[in-house]
Amino acid sequence: MGFLDKIKNAFYVYRVHKNAGISYSEAMVNMAEARRDMGISFKKYYDHSMWDLEENDRIGFATKSALVRYAKQLSEFTGNSVETSKKELENGKRQYGVTYKQYLCNSFFQLSMEERKVRAQELKEKEHKQEITNEKIVAQVAEKTGWAEDEARSRMDLAQEQCGAIYKNYLDYRFWELSPEEQSTYLNYGLMRKLVRKYTIEPEKTVFFQSKEMFNKTFSEFTGRKWIKTPVADPAQVDELLKESDKLIYKPKERSGARGVRVFDVNETRKEDIIKFVSELPAGVLEEYVDQHKEMAKLSGGSAVNTVRVVSVLDNSHCFIPAAVLRVAREGKAVDNLLNDGFIGALDPETGKVIKPATDRDGVHHETLPNGIRLEGFQVPYWQEIREMIDRAARVVPTVGFVGWDVAVMEDGPVLIEGNTHPASNILQLPFVEDREGRRHIFDRFFK
Repeated sequence: MGFLDKIKNAFYVYRVHKNAGISYSEAMVNMAEARRDMGISFKKYYDHSMWDLEENDRIGFATKSALVRYAKQLSEFTGNSVETSKKELENGKRQYGVTYKQYLCNSFFQLSMEERKVRAQELKEKEHKQEITNEKIVAQVAEKTGWAEDEARSRMDLAQEQCGAIYKNYLDYRFWELSPEEQSTYLNYGLMRKLVRKYTIEPEKTVFFQSKEMFNKTFSEFTGRKWIKTPVADPAQVDELLKESDKLIYKPKERSGARGVRVFDVNETRKEDIIKFVSELPAGVLEEYVDQHKEMAKLSGGSAVNTVRVVSVLDNSHCFIPAAVLRVAREGKAVDNLLNDGFIGALDPETGKVIKPATDRDGVHHETLPNGIRLEGFQVPYWQEIREMIDRAARVVPTVGFVGWDVAVMEDGPVLIEGNTHPASNILQLPFVEDREGRRHIFDRFFK
């Protein structure tokens, strides 16, 4: 949010303070909560005298406001009128049980009727899987601590209420070993969620990050590679890509965590077979495989592209980079994330040098990687160029101001792989768990 926007908001807070007969600070809190929870801007709060409305009326207004906002964005993507887009969103909500945001950010408008049903079911299943996962975590914590499951659940719920740590944070950070005061110093999902709400001024714009196709189009200046949509209508497009690169990588339209990713290598598979496989792939993108810098490749023997997660906060027109992590694939693995037995190394965001030993998914330090390489002290190539690229990329969609960027480093400089609008807290905190060092303080200035 720019300086002029802050001045305008202060004006609306002052007017509400006078008209509603409440203190300036109370007006500020009420308006900030309405913006955070319902997407009601300060101007709309004042213009529509929201302080006089009952809660249900306020929610109804917010729903209508959200419909208009998402419909405008949808109309830009489809070329349809705003009114037609409103009807499409309402129909999507009624027919598939998804919110306006889910419809837009999951690109329902690009899917066939059958694909929409499948995607809606996937969203429901995701919620159900989370419930099952939480039950498993409760059992794990009970086993590690000797508590009964009811006691474990109660303590975990208390931690979530007091500092925002979800069940997975409680397990990953071994919170049963910490006092409530110590727990409050750790980065967690709830804290990151607060930053998402504060700096995501236009939630409808997150579609530019959540859709692989839209990300590649929006940030084409920084991606440095050719790509095509799948399913592929013309096999010649695949053949053209293979002339540029011996390896191609497929990414499903919406999925994260490297799920569904496939790599095709002409040195291992006949070109004709690759073209046939690609023709059968579901919606997503097919890209040239990144040829990474030799210093990055040697960390895992070149089996995967090792990336850097760089977190940026665009605040008052200044781009801050408070945290960054190097991700390293285990040799023989195709991707570099923790879920696939990878390692992470906490980086000094100013220098790009690894400042902690390699850390695995359980938060355990390793003085060397399995191949004998010491990760602590490793210097990420082109670090200042990475910082400069993130500074420019963060301004492309400025109303989504809190992003975790995944960056690959090529021999001639850095490129963007993707952007995450809900940066994970665990990879920023895990490298410091063994030393019982909370990392909340690196984001403290942004909570104010």
